[in-house]
Amino acid sequence: MSPFRAARRNNPWVALAVVPAFAALALAFAFGTRLDDAATFSQPGPHAARGVAPRSIGFSLRESLALPYPLREPWLAPPLGARVGRIAVGIGETAALAIVALLLRRTAPRALAFGAAGIAAAALAAIALAARTLGSGDVYAYVAYARLGLRGSYAPTVVALPPAYAAVAHVWGSPVGASVYGPAWYTLQHAVSGSSASLGGAVLATRWLGLASVLGFVALVAARGLPRRAAVLALANPALYANFVIDAHNDLIGIDLAIAAMLVATRMPLAAVALVTLAGLVKLPFAIFALIAFPKRPLRERIAYAALIVALVLTLSYAFGGAPYLQAVLRRGMREHTQAFSLSQALVVGIAAVAVLALLYALVTKRTVRGLSYAMIELGFSTPWSWYYAWGFPYAVLDAWSIETMLVAFPLASALLDRSYAWGLRHF
Repeated sequence: MSPFRAARRNNPWVALAVVPAFAALALAFAFGTRLDDAATFSQPGPHAARGVAPRSIGFSLRESLALPYPLREPWLAPPLGARVGRIAVGIGETAALAIVALLLRRTAPRALAFGAAGIAAAALAAIALAARTLGSGDVYAYVAYARLGLRGSYAPTVVALPPAYAAVAHVWGSPVGASVYGPAWYTLQHAVSGSSASLGGAVLATRWLGLASVLGFVALVAARGLPRRAAVLALANPALYANFVIDAHNDLIGIDLAIAAMLVATRMPLAAVALVTLAGLVKLPFAIFALIAFPKRPLRERIAYAALIVALVLTLSYAFGGAPYLQAVLRRGMREHTQAFSLSQALVVGIAAVAVLALLYALVTKRTVRGLSYAMIELGFSTPWSWYYAWGFPYAVLDAWSIETMLVAFPLASALLDRSYAWGLRHF
């Protein structure tokens, strides 16, 4: 490295320039949550959004606002101004992350930059935990299943929810449908919120679990040996806190397990097998990450371990969830694709096929194709919700450029794919 370039990379003023970018991220995230609150409380009422139908006949604006954390729902028609504002916030957040990434490419990350990122992350976490509303009702299903128990989660008609959880019926009907989440997820969720006496307390506990999954992801990115700026972009990424803390989606737990498997696969392949198996027991499709979990092992071993993981996931899923769990997963997939053929369904299947081929190519060649990490959003063969974007992270962490660009683009992608605002882009 030339003396001039070395001096530039050690320039403290370049590192100092990231501070206002982190401040802008925190302010934009705070404004976005206020915008979401305003959109939720100003929904005019039932609205027949194209391609959207209420989960239950009785769901109404009044019942949404009566929940401990009210829901924004497409058929309750959030105002157009809020939709446009949400896109603007996503653009601003992605721009701020891009500035951070560019600045940290010009200088080695210094203590000042890490300190600013940590302060921004603390602000994002505090805002997310205190958010008053939700953009998805999935967390209400999570906490309901945690109270129903393992048997009740896969056969909900057997066990009744306690009165404090009666409001879940407004969102998911009564009884709630059989769970499409795996037994490993249920065990963890039960430990976190199963004993909560109130519905609101259970949701808040699940948000803390989501925060732990975000911090775990940051630690795994740092441990992966990627440039340190990748960990900074993860630590202060508003979309991670929006999808996995505010809305408390469980996907990042499985993603963390898959990435952790990659870290230990070389020295402890059986531990990697256990980790990917657990990921598949959080959500069944995560078993496919077995194809890329052993990048430094010989091809025969990679194939053997992948086959072992798939067999373990299916066997353990049936052992603990039984036929009702596997049938619920199949019904969920069939419901997405049993309607009349459409361009949107063709796109979903086509993108999913590209994702599977990319994983198979990585299995055989130990190489990734830049840009195809975005196709992983369709590994579930379903509507590309914003939180499914994270499904590309295990593939992306195999290449520094891919994970950095995915993290930078996440806020804007999340805004475009936000289910609660019913933008057409989410109806692929």
